[in-house]
Amino acid sequence: MRKLKFRLRSFHFFRLVIFTLLPLNAIFISCNNIKSANKILKEEDSISPKYSIDLEANINHSELVPLSFLTDKVEYISLQTNQYSILEKLDQVAISDSFFFISDTKKIIQFDSRGRFLRQIGSNGRGPGEYGYVLDFCINNKCKEVYILSYPELLVFDFKGLFKRSIKIVFKSSHFSILNSDRFIFYQINLPSRTDERLVSWYLIDSTGKTLSTIRNFYKRINYPGMWIDKSPIYFHENNLYFMEFGVDTLYRLNNLKPEPYSIIKLGKMKMDHDFAFSQVNRQEELNYLNTKLRISDVFESKQSILIKLNWGFSDSTKFGIFDKIKSEIIFLSGAGFKNDWDSGPSFLPERQINDTLMVMWLESKIFKAQIACHEFRISIPKYPEKKKHLENLANSLKETDNPVLMIVRLKK
Repeated sequence: MRKLKFRLRSFHFFRLVIFTLLPLNAIFISCNNIKSANKILKEEDSISPKYSIDLEANINHSELVPLSFLTDKVEYISLQTNQYSILEKLDQVAISDSFFFISDTKKIIQFDSRGRFLRQIGSNGRGPGEYGYVLDFCINNKCKEVYILSYPELLVFDFKGLFKRSIKIVFKSSHFSILNSDRFIFYQINLPSRTDERLVSWYLIDSTGKTLSTIRNFYKRINYPGMWIDKSPIYFHENNLYFMEFGVDTLYRLNNLKPEPYSIIKLGKMKMDHDFAFSQVNRQEELNYLNTKLRISDVFESKQSILIKLNWGFSDSTKFGIFDKIKSEIIFLSGAGFKNDWDSGPSFLPERQINDTLMVMWLESKIFKAQIACHEFRISIPKYPEKKKHLENLANSLKETDNPVLMIVRLKK
């Protein structure tokens, strides 16, 4: 297995990009091999999914949905900016009772509950206990530990930024989550392979790195040059872990280390081909075609809804579906997100679900200031005018070059 290489300068661009071109003669394989490799590797599930969500049939059903649909509390946190806390492009957020942990893929900065800088977790480098990049990270509130994935290791630090230990990772991964204090689930990077190298999508390991269980790859991808998929939807809801695989219509729940179907999410003809192969001559045309198709890039869940984030191919253009679990109805958000009727601030589209009660997004200070200064904001009449005034004061206190502002939404119970 070749060593996985990452170029930090282009890290964000290569999050979901075309895999390295291979010679043309590697593209052609027999029809029999294609049929064999593309067959589903799992047996038919014996458990019926709880929900069936037909996105294709409702793709044109869009509505303006107020933020009060999700929440009865919104909070804004301005992350302090100094020479030690400058963030480049914010990539990941984790929240504990007392701290914010923020990654920009090169480092993790810890802030207190008011957004004041505390420290960098660990240090950059190539020595023991150091990392050159942050592929992903999680925190454990119970153990007060921070886990940083910097392939081929999972580095463990305490909440004071001190290195404790490392766990060797023997598979290619850039995405993981904590199951409990001593168990983790890792997503193996999804890329085309004509060997049996990627029969497994998910690895469940213990705190020593020992594999406890695996979840098989549902679709074989063989077409070169293909697509590099390094993240897949995964979240917790009511103490259960849910996940999807790229190209698969089923949202699964993990039950006793085994997947069981939870929801079928149908895209039909709108669905992007999971094993699309690029030619060497019409690449831009092919990318343009893929950008007319949809892929599921993230899933969130509240007590009343399943929220589904879709991307048009590899573009940044998105659609956001809301499935009402009581009514079994799906609608899509119109506009830029949940319309902020709370304080007339930014529309809300969740970037991360922290737990059953919190979702978060972030805005660059320059964008945040511009939205608060616009005409629509000035003439708006929100539910809480005093909150609107607070937003104005916050925007006026920021410089355009300051760190991003976190928008934290507390979900209704």
